Amino acid sequence: MKKITWALLFLLFISSFRAQKLAQQYFLENAIQDSIEHFYLDSFDYKFHNSIKPYITGFTQNYANKNSRLNRFYHQFTEMDIEFPHNRYQFTVLPTIDIQAGRDLLNNSPIYRLSGGILTRIDINKDFSLQLQYQGGITQTSNFIAQFIDDYRVLPGEGKARAINAKAYAFDQLQGFISYSPKPLINLQIGKGKHFIGNGYRSLLLSDVANNYPYFKLSANPWHFQYQFLATWLKDLYSDQGLKNKNTNKFGVFHYFDWNATKWLNVGLFENVVWQGTDSNRTRGFDPNYLNPVIFFRPVEYSLGSSDNSMLGFNTSIKIKKRVELYGQVALDEFLLKNIVDQNGWWANKYGIQAGFKFWLLSQRNSTLKFQMEYNYVRPFTYTHGSVQQNYAHYNQPLAHPFGANFKELYSCLNYQFKNIQLSLSNVYAQVGVSEKNENIGQNIFQSYNSRLKEFGHETVQGRKKVLVNTELRCAYVLVPALNIKAEIALQQYTIQDKVVGDWHTPAIYFSLYSGVLNRYRDLFVK
Repeated sequence: MKKITWALLFLLFISSFRAQKLAQQYFLENAIQDSIEHFYLDSFDYKFHNSIKPYITGFTQNYANKNSRLNRFYHQFTEMDIEFPHNRYQFTVLPTIDIQAGRDLLNNSPIYRLSGGILTRIDINKDFSLQLQYQGGITQTSNFIAQFIDDYRVLPGEGKARAINAKAYAFDQLQGFISYSPKPLINLQIGKGKHFIGNGYRSLLLSDVANNYPYFKLSANPWHFQYQFLATWLKDLYSDQGLKNKNTNKFGVFHYFDWNATKWLNVGLFENVVWQGTDSNRTRGFDPNYLNPVIFFRPVEYSLGSSDNSMLGFNTSIKIKKRVELYGQVALDEFLLKNIVDQNGWWANKYGIQAGFKFWLLSQRNSTLKFQMEYNYVRPFTYTHGSVQQNYAHYNQPLAHPFGANFKELYSCLNYQFKNIQLSLSNVYAQVGVSEKNENIGQNIFQSYNSRLKEFGHETVQGRKKVLVNTELRCAYVLVPALNIKAEIALQQYTIQDKVVGDWHTPAIYFSLYSGVLNRYRDLFVK
């Protein structure tokens, strides 16, 4: 028994030397993404594009080769190598955990999460990687997240919530990919997961707040450019009453072209189209007309005679003396310049604007102190469509900002990191306009814009104004860097201010032991 124990410990913690892989992909967790971004502040590389996440290892060669401070989170995983005459195989098996205990202090009710799983990966030579992760468990959430689950029947970012009793839910989640890099600067993927486009905490173009989705992705990184083509299979659950056989298919295709114009200026162009797979008249399926990776979607949409949901977007960032980054986004769903100039509040002037900055007050190899502030503004009816199946959403959550539309938000955060210690203090202040009597005022993206009350006179935060204030203090220590397992304590004060129905306060405390793989957002808006 002793020998078996030592053998298991040896397999768990030892890591062999290997050549840098091209086809692997870093986890989407913010701490890992931030560490890579911080590395490239001092080691600028025209091949690195920090607005396209998750990062692919073949496009971040300098980071991997330097073996920077947090690089071990992904690259020191335990492996077993097998070499054949012409190929080298590497096998990785990792446990993942997510254990949480806490308390909703106002309602004096427990909060807990018991979740575990396994991550496996097979690498063949430098150009092929297969990764699969499964995780499942049970949870009892704080009061406002329980309200969110009751409204949308999903656990935020993790798919369907299956009720165990009045307060607890079971869930499971599968994600992974097959990745192939035939050349160092080209990558092909088929998988199930999430993606994020932008430089901020939020994205108005494509974010990771919704559940995983099947996808095909082509990425290319020639010269100063990075191009991403993403085809996805989405689901619309909003009207299915929780019955699996009522789920309806929808599909989305996304283009994003990013250009490092100079060492200090980056610009990106985004476009997408979402269409329903089934309606009352036909079963459509995936439309191959949108598969051309170089086309613009609007002309194709018009040529098909369709009313699919398409959107344009712009992303940019400016770096100042390696310490400050200014960034922004514009999402253009629909608009007419004449109506914007006239300021007549036309309902179809649907757009969103983001502006933010990051300031590294301290930027050293083993310690960083970063302050970030971000403003987001989204007009009513943005991301909506005449057919609810074609709205910009997946699994009952938005594909962009979690608040939907018709809001203004100010986000600020102070992050400090010293070796394995991670501290953060964040605040969200938002004004969101909701309907008084279930009429459509443009906030709920799961309502058809055909049910609007009027053509003109729409203002952002119209309707009954709710004010969301969410403050979180998080203190974490990385216990097992090779597996990115963290111990964390977090304090949260969640407040909804509403003059009509009264205020809603949810103070909570959390103690967690978890594997840092994906982001979990606790600053959601509750209707």
